[in-house]
Amino acid sequence: MRKLAVLFVCMIFTGLIAANAQESASSVNVKAVRSVKAKRTINTEDAPKAIGPFSQAVEVNGILYISGQLPLDASSGKIVDGGISEQVGQVMKNIGAVLKAAGYDYSDVVKSTCMLSDMDNFKDFNTVYGKYYPVDPPARATFGVVKLPLGALVEIEAVAIKSK
Repeated sequence: MRKLAVLFVCMIFTGLIAANAQESASSVNVKAVRSVKAKRTINTEDAPKAIGPFSQAVEVNGILYISGQLPLDASSGKIVDGGISEQVGQVMKNIGAVLKAAGYDYSDVVKSTCMLSDMDNFKDFNTVYGKYYPVDPPARATFGVVKLPLGALVEIEAVAIKSK
């Protein structure tokens, strides 16, 4: 009985902490939303349509957030033929199309997050990826993942800030 009472008190205490944390987080989010000056959704026919409920990119306060791009051909909606090199090239073309539609270019990219379905493809991935950023490449994180949508070998998301 005593153990049950201690457990009950712990659950109440944990619930209060969680409620306070949630209340604090909510007020922070509200302030962040209020500080947004301009939000623009970017969609272009020159990049593949989103395969889920998301935009190709969203620009907020001069920062462009590009959704993860797969190696899909924009006209057919299918993954391009070939291996990792061809797929990385297509992903980078898709990113380029979104950048262009938003009025940016590759030199404006400040951060990329890259996902590979097989880390054995890392060297070939870097060879193609590096061609798009020959000078001052963006910060980057690359992760090996178990599986990517539609059986893709690579997916890349990017963040860009317009150069002045």
